[in-house]
Amino acid sequence: MTKGYVKKMLSFKILTKEKEMKLLFLELLIKELEIKSFNFKRLPKNIEMKMFSYILLSKELEMTGLNVFSLSKDLD
Repeated sequence: MTKGYVKKMLSFKILTKEKEMKLLFLELLIKELEIKSFNFKRLPKNIEMKMFSYILLSKELEMTGLNVFSLSKDLD
């Protein structure tokens, strides 16, 4: 295992339950949006706000060394 992989695994394990749930929701939301090829300009405001909050969360997690967008690949 590489040091980066171990660091990501440790970062993932120390997340709070709330952040773990938000992270899982973010991954599912991203996959759903990719599948449906959403046009973000046409999303209702409440969904735009949800996306914005989860994008901020993903940035926060990336700053701790956890890349949200490659997490599923790294954990396989």
